[in-house]
Amino acid sequence: MAAKSRSPLEFLDGLRDGSLATQVEIYGMVDKSEDGNDDEIRFSQDCTSWIPIPIAMIEEIEPLGTSPCKDHAHHIARISFGEPQSDEAKVLARLVADMQRAPQSERRNSLSEILMDESCRQCIRDCHKRHYGDFFAFIECCRTKCERC
Repeated sequence: MAAKSRSPLEFLDGLRDGSLATQVEIYGMVDKSEDGNDDEIRFSQDCTSWIPIPIAMIEEIEPLGTSPCKDHAHHIARISFGEPQSDEAKVLARLVADMQRAPQSERRNSLSEILMDESCRQCIRDCHKRHYGDFFAFIECCRTKCERC
């Protein structure tokens, strides 16, 4: 679930008293536990390394469909975590939330401006060949390999 909806006055109260929670959400591939453990799910962004996430940490999971990956497919989901309880978890949640916002602020205003550049088109072709069927790896490749993307 995205951050709790509030009336305008409740929202202002939350701003004043610091009670607005830092919502952490991740998007990626999800799968059942390898050993049949119903207390966790596995999460990955590239199908090569899977991270077990305890169900108790998750506030909500929204299925977003499936994505082909090599000779198989994976379920894709948005995972929303509950409000962190420990001071350490709160700091990590804030860091993750800040890191998720950073790429959006660095994006170019015009997609056509990016696509007009032949070097960027070549970068997209290279990343597509290298990560065919792995949408998240393809996007990450384009984001990190090409300075203009």
